[in-house]
Amino acid sequence: DNLCFICSQNRSDLERESVKFATHISQDHFMWVYARFLLYIEEEDDTLLTGLETYVKEKIVSKEITWFPIGRCIAQEAGDAEDVSDREVRIKDLDDMATQVSQAKESSA
Repeated sequence: DNLCFICSQNRSDLERESVKFATHISQDHFMWVYARFLLYIEEEDDTLLTGLETYVKEKIVSKEITWFPIGRCIAQEAGDAEDVSDREVRIKDLDDMATQVSQAKESSA
């Protein structure tokens, strides 16, 4: 309960760096999002994967875990745990754009 399943960092280490543990495990490293992503990578046709998804799948096939954020989290990498909102907005914008591109590909096919 006091250890992040994804990055293996404990609550006290994260909170010492002003990272709220509850937010960290429910948003930044929500394990079911990672599980869903791994399932998607496994089931999706290789020709439909993006470059990043292909990279992760290749790492999984070769049993490498270097793509996994062990010992890292976005709040720590941002330098200021309380000021990751800009990065979250950019990530959301990228997700929205990826969705739009996927929808455009489907409608043109």
